Parts: sequence; C-alpha cells; structure tokens
Amino acid sequence: MYRYLKSGRSLKVRLIRAVHCYRGCSGAAHKRHARDRWATRIAQALTTATLCAFLLSGCGNEEAPQAEPEVPAAPSQPIESVPAQGSVQTNAPGLEEAAELAYIGLDDPVVLTGGKWEGAPYSPGGASRPTAGLVPDMYLSSDLNQDGNPEGVVWLWTSAGGSGVFMHMAVIGRDSDGQPKNLATVAVGDRVQIRSVSSAGNMIVMDTVEAGPDDPMCCGAQKLRRQFEFLGSRLEEKLAENQGRMGLADLDGSWTLYAFNVQEMPLTEEPMPTFTANNGAIEGFNGCNNYGGRLVEGEMAGQLEVDGPMLSTRKACDSLSTEREQRYMKALGSINGLQFLNGRLGLKYDDGMLLFDRNHN
Repeated sequence: MYRYLKSGRSLKVRLIRAVHCYRGCSGAAHKRHARDRWATRIAQALTTATLCAFLLSGCGNEEAPQAEPEVPAAPSQPIESVPAQGSVQTNAPGLEEAAELAYIGLDDPVVLTGGKWEGAPYSPGGASRPTAGLVPDMYLSSDLNQDGNPEGVVWLWTSAGGSGVFMHMAVIGRDSDGQPKNLATVAVGDRVQIRSVSSAGNMIVMDTVEAGPDDPMCCGAQKLRRQFEFLGSRLEEKLAENQGRMGLADLDGSWTLYAFNVQEMPLTEEPMPTFTANNGAIEGFNGCNNYGGRLVEGEMAGQLEVDGPMLSTRKACDSLSTEREQRYMKALGSINGLQFLNGRLGLKYDDGMLLFDRNHN
C-alpha cells in the first residue's frame, strides 16, 4: 500500500529521446537537428507500436485472452566509449546489451534475445504462453551505488497471455569482469503509464498514471510520483505521492509531433507539427499553417473533447506539407482522450493516437 505525501520536489527528467528542432531553426542547425532526430526516431519506432497496443488493450473485457506480442529486437542506443583491449568496462550497460540479458525477480526465469522472450505454452500444444520484452525507448543512467561507475535502469513488460501487461523496472550494471548483469528488478504494476523518470543519489523517481481505487484496470487516471531505493541487490519502494487525476492540465506546455499513430514510423522530415497548451487553449503549427482551438475535459478522467472548430491560417504550401497539415488537422478535430506512453504524450483520436515529445527549451 502506498504512503502518500502532501508535496514532493521536482526532479530532472532524463529520458533518452531524439534531439528536436523546433520552429526558429534554420540553415545548418536545422539540418543537423533533423538528422540527429531521424536516426533515433527510426530505431525507437520499431517496437513502441507493439507495447502500446498491449497497454491500450483490455477495456471492457478484462478476461479476454490476447494474442502474444511480437516485439522486434530492441534498437541500438549509443553506449559510452569502449575501453582499450585488456581493461575492464565500467560504463553503464546500454539498451543494446540490456536486450540480451538474463533478468531476475520476474515470475519466470527470463533471458532476452533481441529484446524479447517467450516461455513454454501453458498446456502442450496450446497457443497461450508467458512472454516478456524490453521497453525499447526508455533508459536512465545514474551512479546509484555511489561507487563512481554508473548503472543503467531499463523497463520490462511481461504478459501471461490475458489482458494484463505488467511493467517492471530493472537496474543493470557490470560484474568484476566488466560483463553486463541484472542487479535488481522490481514490479511496477499492471498497465502502468510512465510519464517521466529521473534519479537522485540511490533513488529512482518515476511519475506514473495508473488505476486508482475506482478506476478499471484498462483506463487508469491516478497520477503518482513513486520512489524506489536501490540497495545493491534489490529495489525497495519507499514513497508514493498522490498527484491527483490525469486531465487537461497535463497538456500544458509545448509539444512536437513524434508520430501520427503508434503503429507508424516517426516523422523524419521538417517541418513538424507542434502545439502549445494552456488551460485547454491550444495553438501551434500544423506543418503548413498556424492554428488554434480549444479542448475541454469529458465526463471521465482522461477524456477530452474539442470545443468548437480548429481555426488556421490559409497559406499555400508544397504537397508534403499540405498532406501533413490535412491529416494532422483531421486527427486534432476528433481528439477524445489522452494517455502517456513511455514518457510521450498520446492524444487519442478516432483512428489512432497522436504521439508527442515534450519540448524542454
């Protein structure tokens, strides 16, 4: 059971994500930012769609069996410099090494290969079986044991074949020979949405959205700030701060479109659609023109409705920008809810979910 705090201090988010170029970039800077973001976004998109499909499943049919996931190999991530031959690595293992590790503390012994694992069928010849995988686009590096060498923090999902998708957090480091090793693993919960992660000393802080006392498991809207202490061979949850219900205020800030849908590749060509929100009022750039409108909360937490038409300027653009503008405005006009997926904001619309990265400048 969680112990609630009345307040908590803000901690710095350190998510691995693409470098963004927003409006105002030009010339060489514009091209350099676009190229940097393109490389990371292509890799991350390969497996984000599958995980999100699991997190969105289960509404209205908690016991209905689900198909087993097909999770492609986890994408390569930059790993710190490789030491000279004969020396022992001390840098934190990255996502590439995490995708090939054995993990402790799960219901089944799990050894990932290419970022995924499948257990034996529950019954001979049956289709249902336990599965697990690495969340490909979430990673934190921090010196959690204060020995001068950083550890890595990764997230895993597991499924028993039903509607539940259980999230786990794992600390990975290196043994005396410099080989990657899972040091500790802790269960996070069923269908937990992760808004952000950070660290301070030996504490890992995770802002989440999950099912509250009166929420169905499919559609949680309770915001928590959860803190886990790394104690060398285990992770121990210490505190959970109640941060209220997910709603319109969680849109406040500036955002850049990452992908039109979770099953699609991320955008790689400028200009990227954006929006800035403040108490329901939104304005931004749709790929060709500036636009504005308003969103209001629905009857249930996490539900949104468009309040009136989205208005935009009418400048003529090239065919790519015009096509992007039309698709974006159509999706924006049918927004009906929000959720978070591995640190990204998702705005649900009639045919899918727009994914956005928060702008931090």
